[in-house]
Amino acid sequence: MGARALGTLGGGLAATVSTAAFLACLCIRPATARTDEPSVALVKPSLLADAGTAVPGGSFRLGVLLEMQEGWHVYWKNPGDAGLATAVEFHLPKGLRAEPLHWPTPQTFRQPGDIVGYGYSRQVLLWTRVEVADDFQPSGPVDLRADVTWLACKDACVPGEKSLVLRLATAASPHESPSADLFDRWALRLPVEAGSSPLVAAWSVSGAIDPTSRSGRFACSITWKSPPARVEFCPAAGTRLAIDGAEARTFGATTNVTFTASRLGPPGRGPGVLELIVVAVADGKRHGVIVQVPLNGSPRPGPAPGAAPEVRRSST
Repeated sequence: MGARALGTLGGGLAATVSTAAFLACLCIRPATARTDEPSVALVKPSLLADAGTAVPGGSFRLGVLLEMQEGWHVYWKNPGDAGLATAVEFHLPKGLRAEPLHWPTPQTFRQPGDIVGYGYSRQVLLWTRVEVADDFQPSGPVDLRADVTWLACKDACVPGEKSLVLRLATAASPHESPSADLFDRWALRLPVEAGSSPLVAAWSVSGAIDPTSRSGRFACSITWKSPPARVEFCPAAGTRLAIDGAEARTFGATTNVTFTASRLGPPGRGPGVLELIVVAVADGKRHGVIVQVPLNGSPRPGPAPGAAPEVRRSST
């Protein structure tokens, strides 16, 4: 069984120039790049679980920890203007099922040439929850496998890949792994929906892509309970959507984000919702807030073009 989190090439703010931007990323200041170093020396991948056993009917967290050398970074699921999204493909025995990959709140990188990238420096844990079937009865320990690919960048970029194996015992009762605390810490770095964020007082979304068109202009406004020190935003655009003309401005406790979303396929097709991650830096920490932007104005209705923005209040 395989559960894949596919990488995308240049699937961010300028997905339409992905190939050129990727090549530009590879060629940034080659004279000073340490391209003679293998990427496995720049990025150390490890396959970890928060449980020491696989218990029938239970679940556990399985993840890939990437540890980067100082100054190097890898990319988020949307790499930005250039880069390559990190990809993880799990291969699990029959009876084990992996949920979608969890991505912690990314950082924003300003790269030479005013290229914007999204990703992680130092280390990141990309993880999934694995469900164990009630009738799972292996004859002994099970091997969990993951294929990982990444692009490590500093002054230049070095692609890397690694196949990882973790052997897990089976038992009738769960046993915690020494890695459980690591998973707990990284779970706190996941972005949360705006309605569940303790930082958000209210938010609104307006705009739509007309069914006969490929693009539309959008606006998102967030009112914070306290003014943040800094705000960034990261659109999870993917390869079927391009985000252009993006701008974020914060006035006091209100952040306004505007952008144009364009589908890269035929009109009326493609994703119906854009996941926008708005990152507030407060108390020295980065807090990711998820705002779901309906591109068609339905089924989760955003306002029709020209109508007043839909305003949602936080439940906290």
